[in-house]
Amino acid sequence: MKSKTPLSSLLLALTAVLVFGAATTTHAQEKPMVYLLNGDFSQELNGWNSSPTVAMTVLPTTEIPVNSDKFPKKILRNVVTPKSGDKPYSAQIVNAIRRPLNEGEILTIRFWARSPQSLSITGDILESVPPYAALTKGKTSFVVTPEWKQYEFIAVAPREFERLGTRLVIAFGSVPGQVDLADLKITSADHP
Repeated sequence: MKSKTPLSSLLLALTAVLVFGAATTTHAQEKPMVYLLNGDFSQELNGWNSSPTVAMTVLPTTEIPVNSDKFPKKILRNVVTPKSGDKPYSAQIVNAIRRPLNEGEILTIRFWARSPQSLSITGDILESVPPYAALTKGKTSFVVTPEWKQYEFIAVAPREFERLGTRLVIAFGSVPGQVDLADLKITSADHP
């Protein structure tokens, strides 16, 4: 004799599938927009490039700033050895922006930095192709303190950009020394 599944059991199973499916869809929609690949350096140097005058090394964090609850486990040490006559932007590291940008989109770039020599650095979001126009607004140059400190600057997209159409550039100037960076993040009010 064949047993029949009661209608209530069938409806319960269908409801469970629909609820689980809806929860999965909602969860996928809530994922944050990732603008920068590997800003925490958990994947070593994946996504990062440097000019020949910058030696990049990923190291474990040894000193955590007092005012940081969740400081990353890894830092990027940049040893800068510019040549005589190099332009200030010659020593730099670069990472492509992984998301398309909307016209008028405002990006906030935040990162931790320290430099035993108190070197100056400049942060920029640039177009990836000539004329390499800067999207940054306001103050983008900082004298980095020997202690860990968080820095921030703003960029505004003057037009739409495709994925990888812009890039983050950190330039270290023309003075030899060391700059440690950690927890580089790009956020946007368009995609909170």
